[in-house]
Formats: sequence, C-alpha cells, structure tokens
Amino acid sequence: MQFSVWALGTSLYDSLHRQRVVDLDVTVEIGGVQFCSGDLVVADVDGVVVVPRKVEGEVVRRAWKKVHAENVTRDAIKAGMKSAAAYAKYGVL
Repeated sequence: MQFSVWALGTSLYDSLHRQRVVDLDVTVEIGGVQFCSGDLVVADVDGVVVVPRKVEGEVVRRAWKKVHAENVTRDAIKAGMKSAAAYAKYGVL
C-alpha cells in the first residue's frame, strides 16, 4: 500500500477472522477531524495534523518558509545576537 507506519508498542492480538475491509478510499472522521483519501497526515508525539490535498502545496511552502526564517534567527542568536533583538529584526523565533 506504500505508506509508512510507526508504532510505539506491539500487541499479541491479530485480526484474523475478526475484521474485514468494508470500504476503500472513503472519507472517515476520527475525533471530529475528517481524513480524506489523498490527504497529507503528519503525526508525532505532540499530535496529528491532517492537511487536505487541495491546500497541501501552499501548506508545505509556508512550512518551509517558516523553517527557513527560524534557521536565520537561530543563526543570528548563535552568532551572538540577543533573542529579543533577533525577534525584532526577523519577526520569528
């Protein structure tokens, strides 16, 4: 199915004869959040983010822009600039 899966634990139980696939590529809702086929899903210890496919490109562009801005600010602080001055100059920490 070509998607990555990470797990923090294991279980001795399997699903043999207890589960069956009833649908494929349909929208599901978990905890009030809709997951649609093709959406970008990113999860870590802090939580889960679902990015709808229609805005994925813009979200990724903005994320990279933010990472770049944070790196510029971090480099300035490493070079001796005070964090308040770096924030005043670059507007991001």
